[in-house]
Amino acid sequence: MNSPAPAHLAQPAVATSERSLMVLSVIARYGKPIAVRKLKELTGLPQSTLYRHLLPLKKWGLVQEQDNFYAPGPLSVQLAWGFDHTSYLVSNAQPEMLQLAKKCGESVGLMVAVNDQVTCLDMVDSEQSLRCSFSKGRSHPLSRGASAKAVLAHLPQAMAENIVERQLHGKDDDIARLHGELAAIRS
Repeated sequence: MNSPAPAHLAQPAVATSERSLMVLSVIARYGKPIAVRKLKELTGLPQSTLYRHLLPLKKWGLVQEQDNFYAPGPLSVQLAWGFDHTSYLVSNAQPEMLQLAKKCGESVGLMVAVNDQVTCLDMVDSEQSLRCSFSKGRSHPLSRGASAKAVLAHLPQAMAENIVERQLHGKDDDIARLHGELAAIRS
């Protein structure tokens, strides 16, 4: 299961017009059906506000509800299919990824940074028994894991600093360790 940091702690204030998207994002990343109580904790939104945002998401098929638990809805499958078949980045990267995987004998992932997370857009698996722990569609915080840190290290400096501060706020030893790791990756 992905464990996103509480959205209200992980990013600046969310505009009212973006709250439904934040709720949808938390549901998508959670990895299993999620209760409103947990959504409230992760988004920082009041319960009544959550229900107001969940209603249209359910109506449009982006979210489904069963026994008071929420999960991505059927329209999510259509969105994923549409992305897979129209992404310029994925379609242009695939031949290079296949060639690199064949050449090095290792897994090759196409990762992007989105909202303080690294998301795997595509993966070519290695034929080795030891494989990458990432899979297509999964994401986790940019401050955790080798793939995520490789992306974080190459973001613009100010953006990377803001992400590190949000994700490791107040953990000075962890921040110092991560800065050392990022410097080593860049060199």
